[in-house]
Amino acid sequence: MKIKPRKIAEVRTEVHRLIDGKGLKIDPSIKDLVIGLRRWGVRTDASCEGHENWGEPLPWVDFPLTDAGRVGKLLTYWFATRQNKPDWVFVPYGSGRWLRMEPYNKKDLKTMQKDARALGRFLQKIRKL
Repeated sequence: MKIKPRKIAEVRTEVHRLIDGKGLKIDPSIKDLVIGLRRWGVRTDASCEGHENWGEPLPWVDFPLTDAGRVGKLLTYWFATRQNKPDWVFVPYGSGRWLRMEPYNKKDLKTMQKDARALGRFLQKIRKL
């Protein structure tokens, strides 16, 4: 499967305009990852940077099951550039039509958020797969 990237400026504008059901913009510590995934055609549905005192204590992004191959290819490329173990996995979410991408190696929240930004920036910079 060959994946062609979208124009990064177009994706950044699109993501900057996104607002959730509560009228809030995308959390800053997950925004780069959402931009990076959408640049490569992944249809993100929901995301969160994680919170220490409520909700999930880790960053995550939801995407449709139909995009699993695309995300898998992106993560395989990411893993190939790193010396450590894989740090992102998919877990089933919702009705079975969605997957949640979340950290595999659970660390402290700030470190996981830093990892999310690093992966997002990597996906924004690479030119081809």
